[in-house]
Amino acid sequence: MYRWGLLRRLCRSYGLDQNPGLFRCGISISAVLNMPGLIAHDRKYIGGTVWTKSMGLNGVDPDEVSPYHRADEITKPLLIIHAEDDHRVRYRQAEKMAKKMKKQKKDVTLVTLKDGDHHMDTEAARIDMLAAMEKFLEKHLKGAK
Repeated sequence: MYRWGLLRRLCRSYGLDQNPGLFRCGISISAVLNMPGLIAHDRKYIGGTVWTKSMGLNGVDPDEVSPYHRADEITKPLLIIHAEDDHRVRYRQAEKMAKKMKKQKKDVTLVTLKDGDHHMDTEAARIDMLAAMEKFLEKHLKGAK
């Protein structure tokens, strides 16, 4: 299992917002797109500082590591795949991110899975996810060397 601290470092080093020249496009699958929203939701159940420390976020501004709050820096096409019944990272995060990027006239595609939860538990969710990825990558990587 990946810890958010590791993912945060990878995203900040290699993400679409930090190094757009490295990528032709990006794919987000059940991702945390708005860290303040996740923290607020989790604090109801887990408890503030313990959660923040366990995720490697002590002293980090949650907006700084949230793609939603850095959407203006994303210049490449983005595919967002999220299940409506995701109870870990709420589907609303994906909707809000797609809406914000569309408002900024960014190339974003939101694929809504009807089931599968956060881990794409159902066969249908995995098939739909892979089909969406194949279509997106074929469109955006065609002719890439």
